[in-house]
Amino acid sequence: MTDLDTATVSTADLCAFLGVNNATIGDMQRRGIIRKLKRNTWPFRESVAAVLAHYREVAAGRSTADGGLDLVEERAKLARAQRQSQELKNAVARGEYILADDVAEIWGSMVTRSRARLLALPSKLAPALVGHDDPRRIEGILEGEVHEALDELANGDQAEEADRGALALAAETEDQPVG
Repeated sequence: MTDLDTATVSTADLCAFLGVNNATIGDMQRRGIIRKLKRNTWPFRESVAAVLAHYREVAAGRSTADGGLDLVEERAKLARAQRQSQELKNAVARGEYILADDVAEIWGSMVTRSRARLLALPSKLAPALVGHDDPRRIEGILEGEVHEALDELANGDQAEEADRGALALAAETEDQPVG
């Protein structure tokens, strides 16, 4: 152990040796870079080593002089965000995802067709039910038409297939020039 290992210095001497002012020493203490032994007394070797290590980190871009954002960490976050964005674009291009607007358009079309099909049932069935007194027969006719409508909606009809084809074509040609 040398005298420097146990040597202590005043704030003024530490400032003079490091070439900084009192405010900088106080700031480094608040951020935990250096520690004060007691009022106006600092461990010399430990303080110099800590300040030099801090400045090496700043110079290497792993820390900032004001204790703010870590440049290396921020670059890594940016690279991660860019990678995730590109992965999502690739997944969309592979057809693993579809755009919410496309889903909304398809569902809207399906709901519109469902509504029209269901609203047409009374006018379609009224003539077929005239003159029937047997409730079972009426129920059978109604049930048959409802099942037919539901099957058509569940299995998709030509209009739904056309919607899907149009959306697929739009997705394929979205970024291509026209003409």
